[in-house]
Amino acid sequence: MWLSAPQIDWQYMMKLGPQAQEKWEEYGAELVQQAVQAAQAEGFPLQGKPEARMDNVFVAMHSVSTCFYPGAPMKHCAGAVVLAGAVDGTYGPIVDAAAVPRPLMHVLAALDGQTRLPRAAWTASRLAPLAAQFGARHLATVRPFAVIPGMNHAQFSNGVVNAARGDLPSDVLLETQAEAVAGLLAAFVAANHPAASQESSHHAVERLMQTTAASFELLSPLCEASGRGSPAALLSAGAASGSDPAGTDLAAYAMGAERLPNSSSERNAFGHPGELAAAERFARAAQRRMLAAGLPAGADVAAVRVAVTVHILLETFIYSQPTIFQVEGPEGSQLVVQCHCHPKWEYYAPGMEATTKPMSPHYLLKLKKGGVVALAMGLEGGSNDVATAADINADTFEQALAASPPVFLDTYRQRGKQLSFAPDKDVSSEVKTPVDWMPMPLTLEPAGDGGLALCSPCLSTPVAKLPHYDRGPGRFTGNHYIKCPSPAWMHEWIAIECLRHA
Repeated sequence: MWLSAPQIDWQYMMKLGPQAQEKWEEYGAELVQQAVQAAQAEGFPLQGKPEARMDNVFVAMHSVSTCFYPGAPMKHCAGAVVLAGAVDGTYGPIVDAAAVPRPLMHVLAALDGQTRLPRAAWTASRLAPLAAQFGARHLATVRPFAVIPGMNHAQFSNGVVNAARGDLPSDVLLETQAEAVAGLLAAFVAANHPAASQESSHHAVERLMQTTAASFELLSPLCEASGRGSPAALLSAGAASGSDPAGTDLAAYAMGAERLPNSSSERNAFGHPGELAAAERFARAAQRRMLAAGLPAGADVAAVRVAVTVHILLETFIYSQPTIFQVEGPEGSQLVVQCHCHPKWEYYAPGMEATTKPMSPHYLLKLKKGGVVALAMGLEGGSNDVATAADINADTFEQALAASPPVFLDTYRQRGKQLSFAPDKDVSSEVKTPVDWMPMPLTLEPAGDGGLALCSPCLSTPVAKLPHYDRGPGRFTGNHYIKCPSPAWMHEWIAIECLRHA
């Protein structure tokens, strides 16, 4: 095997920027061609042609080098490996890993604070549905996927942690991690090289299958929390089923519902349909808790329908208020409470500092108090009581802890900053309008146990009879606004963010 590590003029590439895709492809093709010519000069014959397919040439790319992938590595090489990067079409308008024409392996790191664990999870959720069509064994051959526990971004190269870019320290030796990566590279080549023996290919694929299954299992709780399904479940179904995959999860083709308007020009991103559905479920559950807190004992909470509007655009969220109205159906009239949710992704804000923020969103929630709903129902005994963000957040965090894989739990408990939840900060008397509440951040303050306490700013309007000019909707009475990290945000804290603050 001939190994070549081309010298890249990064100053030139960064001046071009990742948007200059054609220039990246041209430059990358030159590097590959130079390496092939050097190998040929040493007596290593090329199988195939550079302008068509080179059946014995494999390319590995680290981090931002993934930008070279859509060129020669994808079009002309026998296979490619992405190290600490992701070919993720759900993240932006780039190549989709599930649709590429040649074998492609991802090798990522569980402690990579630079590429970030959610990127790994989203790519896994995109690849997993292929198991229903390919079968698990063929998936592990042509799209193997690895997440190495205890490894960070820097250990794919020189081991020097770039904290300014968000990377995290590892307590595992660089040599140990290098051996793990080398073993995966060798297995991928053996599984896909035309000259490999049947026996070596078989053993290589077995290893890739085990690694892919373990990695999908590791990432599934985060994927499920973010509304992207369970890669582990899809892989298991593919391993056990040879049926027609006509029922493949529609999420396999969910390439993004909306481009996020708050994304920076450097980091284009989409609002994935699954993430928006997860936001809707969260907001509905929060509104149900709000009803239970304020409705009188014995009130039929289930008789109230909860409608949720998830706002990608902050502008529509600003001008929307929680409302109450009646609808007519086959079984008579029903009361509907409409609440509103705006997912906010801090990671996509402009500036390098944003790259150290969680990739998962937190939610701005506009909810209706149970007390004012009781008035609309004609019930006495409703109260001004609310479900606090602190209580909701504590429950969400407990659920995340219960679902997290042991490797992440151990890291959180042994090395991470422990998270607790302080009482909500009522800013109702501090703001002139509810718009002033919207930019107020969730805050992390030192807690007595040495950990951090997360606090949500909240805003309330009093429970009162609906004014004559606002019959039905009652837009400005009995409202309660809170901010809550998403379930995926909680998983991200346990796996990554707890170490960033340690």
